[in-house]
Amino acid sequence: MYLPRSYDGSTWKVLEKPITNISKIQEINMASKRDEAIAAFINDAKSEVLNGNVVIYGGDNNEPSHLDWVEANKDLYDHHGVVMPWFNTVQLDKAGFLDAYRTVFSNPITHPGFTYPANNTAVPVTKLAWSPNADDRDRIDFIFYYPDTRLKLENVAILGPRGDIVRNKRVIENTADNIITPKNIWPSDHKAVLAVFKLNI
Repeated sequence: MYLPRSYDGSTWKVLEKPITNISKIQEINMASKRDEAIAAFINDAKSEVLNGNVVIYGGDNNEPSHLDWVEANKDLYDHHGVVMPWFNTVQLDKAGFLDAYRTVFSNPITHPGFTYPANNTAVPVTKLAWSPNADDRDRIDFIFYYPDTRLKLENVAILGPRGDIVRNKRVIENTADNIITPKNIWPSDHKAVLAVFKLNI
C-alpha cells in the first residue's frame, strides 16, 4: 500500500517516484510473509468448516483489499492509477469467505471504510502515519466470515474516531460510512470494524 504512494513499506524512506507496476508491488508485498499466514488460516478454516463449525476471521491485515483498489478509485488516495489484486483478500475470496463490510457496503467510493490512519486526537498527528507526504487512507482492518445457514450478518460499522490523517493533517471524512465514535479516548492509530451477526443454533 506504500509503494504506489512513493514510500518504502519497510524502511519508510521516500522513493524517487511511485512504484505502480503490479508485479513489482506484489513481489515486494509477498516478502512480508503475510501470504504464509493467510494460507495457514485458510487451511485451518477448511478443517473447521468440514467439522461443522462457524468460522469468522478478523484482524489487521496491514494490507488493503482488492475490493478497494479498483478502477473507480484508481486516481484517488494516491493510488496513482494502480488497480491492485491485494493477495490476502483475494485468497480469502477464493476460499469462499465474505468481507463483512463490503457485503453490506459494496461501493468503495461512497463507503471507503477507512480504518487507517485514524484521527486519534490523543496522539500527535506526526505519530499517526508512516508516510507523511501521502494520502495513505486505507481499509486494512477486516472481518470476514464463511457463509453458513446458521449465521446471518445483520450490520457492520467502523468503530473509532471520526476523521483520518492525510499528509500529516487531520481531516474529517466526507463519506456515507457508518461510523460509531468512541465515548472515551481511542487507544489506537487504527479504527476497528464492528460486525453484528445473528447465530441460529
